[in-house]
Amino acid sequence: MLSLFMLMTVISQCAPVPGAIDLTIEADRRLDSIPSGSGIVRHGDSAWIIGDDGTGIYQLHPENYGYRKLSLAGIPYGLYREERGRKHDFENATFVPHGGAQWLMAFGSGGRSGRDSLLFVHAGDPAEQRILSLASFYNQLRLKSGISTGNWNIEGAAANDQQLFLLNRGTNDLLILPLKTTLQHLFENGAAPRPEVQRLQLPLIAGKQARLSGACSYGKNLLLFSASVEDTPNWNQDGPVIGSIIGLYDWQQKKVRATQVLNGPDGSPLKEKIESVEIWEKKKGRALLLAIADNDDGSSHLFRLWIRER
Repeated sequence: MLSLFMLMTVISQCAPVPGAIDLTIEADRRLDSIPSGSGIVRHGDSAWIIGDDGTGIYQLHPENYGYRKLSLAGIPYGLYREERGRKHDFENATFVPHGGAQWLMAFGSGGRSGRDSLLFVHAGDPAEQRILSLASFYNQLRLKSGISTGNWNIEGAAANDQQLFLLNRGTNDLLILPLKTTLQHLFENGAAPRPEVQRLQLPLIAGKQARLSGACSYGKNLLLFSASVEDTPNWNQDGPVIGSIIGLYDWQQKKVRATQVLNGPDGSPLKEKIESVEIWEKKKGRALLLAIADNDDGSSHLFRLWIRER
């Protein structure tokens, strides 16, 4: 009996059961003119949306769904989607301070050659922008993190005043980088930073492993993250969408604090591939989120979600 008790204690310490959050869909809208939403981030009274094969940045007002398209250097403005074999594959979006201004950063997935670019856009003057190669940076991160090329796929990015967070879908790893040092490396040829690597233990949906897809900063020590599941034998192949989850991760304590499957009216997982989440407002112990979904059909789907931690 003592041995069994000790074994159960070890199991409970190694695999803690995360809590839950109440997740309510306030509204949702199909965005037929915004392709392949993969990153969403708030700036002022608008949400900036990036698509993995999009040809611009889309500034959308969530209250009335009005939007405008901002052009990207080197990409034809009139083209709706980049060709699959030539797309930059920008999978995320976050704002960071640099040179006294706010800048949008969108990272390519790095899953293959040509998808290892960084989009860097001045928030106050979007015409001031550049697209840089991340090939060397990603190579160094892979070496320092121990993540193989075959398992490398940066799907999410988030930042606070001190840290930059990159989420690798292939291994469900969180890479934590010092923000200032990373920017110096990218723009001033400074020394490459060494990431702290933390692996998230995520739940299953219909027996399939959920894998990280996006995140945003949610207070001092927390990340709000999304993860999705497709019915496919390999995580890096597209397949029918099974569902998505929203969760909270404490990166200082290195544990998933709460998760919840995004369910439809009948209580079953909603077959939407949530790619990114962003806080729109917080009040009275709950938060209104914007979540962007891309089901690989050339459009995007925007959700307004209320969450409350139980």
